[in-house]
Amino acid sequence: MDFSFLLSSIESQAACSYIRSCWDSAWEETRQEEVFLVASYFAGSLPDSLCSIRYGASVTASWQTQGKRWLWIGTKEEFAALYTQAKQENNTLLLSLLQQKQETCAWQIGKSKGSPTDTAIMGIVNVTPDSFYDGGAYNTNAIEHIEKLVDEGADVLDIGGASSRPFASLVSIEDEKKRILPVIKWCKQNVSVPISVDTYHIEVARAALEEGADMINDISLLQGGEEMASLVASFDASYCLMHIQGTPQTMQQEPTYQDVLGEVFLSLKEKLQICENAGIKQEKIFIDPGIGFGKTLEHNLFLLRFLSAFTFLKKPVLIGTSQKSMFQHILQRDIHNRSALSLASQVLAYQQKAQIFRVHNVRQVKDAITLAQIYNK
Repeated sequence: MDFSFLLSSIESQAACSYIRSCWDSAWEETRQEEVFLVASYFAGSLPDSLCSIRYGASVTASWQTQGKRWLWIGTKEEFAALYTQAKQENNTLLLSLLQQKQETCAWQIGKSKGSPTDTAIMGIVNVTPDSFYDGGAYNTNAIEHIEKLVDEGADVLDIGGASSRPFASLVSIEDEKKRILPVIKWCKQNVSVPISVDTYHIEVARAALEEGADMINDISLLQGGEEMASLVASFDASYCLMHIQGTPQTMQQEPTYQDVLGEVFLSLKEKLQICENAGIKQEKIFIDPGIGFGKTLEHNLFLLRFLSAFTFLKKPVLIGTSQKSMFQHILQRDIHNRSALSLASQVLAYQQKAQIFRVHNVRQVKDAITLAQIYNK
C-alpha cells in the first residue's frame, strides 16, 4: 500500500466537498452525520483481501472506486463493525489501515523541545528588499525587529535572505549569505531562542549551519535531495520539508492537481524517506503543506480544511498562512489589513493539529493559540 489516511469526525458537508473535488463519485445525500473517510492509493489494482471485504462486509459503509484508487465512507459505528470483522478474518492489511491514529508529535529545534501537545511560534525575519509583506522594512533594522519578536514570545526565529514570493527575482548565493550570516551570528550571541534559516541552497544552508543555525526551513520540497538531507543530519540540525509545485518564479502560473490533498501528502511522504535515510532525527523533521506555494485559493482552503490528514506522516505540521495573498482573494483585504484573517486561519490550523506557526505578528498569534489550548482543555 502506497498511501492511506483516515480523517476522523468530519462533517458530512466537508466529506461531500472532498469527494466532489477529487473523485468522479456520487455522494449519499441522506448522510447528515459526521463521517470517517479512508482514501488509499495502490500501486496496482485493489488487493483481493480488500475486495472480499468490500463485497462481503455486512456494514453499510459505501465504496467509490476510480481506477487504482478507492475511497471508503462510513460512520464510526460502521468502521468499528468492520474492524471486528477484519479481526475475525485475520485481515492484516485492513487492520493496519483501520488502526491508524491521528497524533501530534514531539519535536526539537536546537535546545528547545516540545511534547506532542506543545506548539511553537516561529517569528519571521526577512532581510530581503522585496519581501511580499514587509518590503525590506527590516533589512537594515533586523536587530531591532528580532528583539521585538523575542520580547513578544517567539519560540523560534526564521531568517530569510531571499524572497520566496510568487515571481520573486533570483538572488545569488553570495548575496543571500551576506544578508543572513551577520544576523545569525548576532542572534547566537544575543538571544537564546533557536534559529531557523529559510533557504533551499545547499551552500547557504552549510554556511548558516556553520554559523550556528539550528534548523533549515526548505521551501523547495528537498530540491537538494540526499546532499541537503545529509548536510542537515551531519550538523544534527532540524529540517522543515515544505511542499511546492514549481519554483517561486513559476509556482503561481497554473497550479494544477487532480487530488491536491493526496498529491501533496504523497510528495511529502516520498521526500521524508530521503530525510530519514540520511539520518535526520525523527523529532527534528517537520512538514509544511506549502500554503500559497503552487496552489490556487481553492487548493489552499482545501488543504487547511483537511490539514489533520498530514499527522499520519507522524511529523509535526508547520503552517504558514501569515498575511498571504489568499486573503486578498477571499475578502479583498490588502497587505496591511490581513492580520485578523491570518489569525483566524492560524487558530483553525491549530484545531486541525498544526503545531508550529510561522508568523509576522508573534504576540497576537501566541495569545490566540494559548486561548485555543485552554478552550480545548
